[in-house]
Amino acid sequence: MSGGNPRRERVASAIKATLVSLVRGLSDRRIRDAGLISINHVELNRDMGIANIYVSFIGAEASVQKRAVAALSAARGRLRGPLGRQMGLRHSPELRFFSDESLEFRERLAEIIAADDARGDHSPAKDIDGKAEEE
Repeated sequence: MSGGNPRRERVASAIKATLVSLVRGLSDRRIRDAGLISINHVELNRDMGIANIYVSFIGAEASVQKRAVAALSAARGRLRGPLGRQMGLRHSPELRFFSDESLEFRERLAEIIAADDARGDHSPAKDIDGKAEEE
């Protein structure tokens, strides 16, 4: 994880910014068909040898996103060298791509909250016996 170390946080941020242009330059049809890519988060391990990259594709179905993440994983060797050179790193980290499901989770949570608000059931919580709990 990149938290706590300012250098690691700066490198993670630079990786995120640099990868955006590198990924857009890939000609793999699976990535292009997935639509607009968003690199949401980059986590570096302690020695900055591994970068976990969380991506999502705006407007793409889950199956298309899965194929696009597989394509990114297949292209990681072609991305690693240019990434290291553009950033001036002595050792470019190993790139690992993952689908970022936090966006879907947040959307689903918002739907649940909205449905609960629409239902209007704001009565005090009741315990097992059906008695209202005291605050």
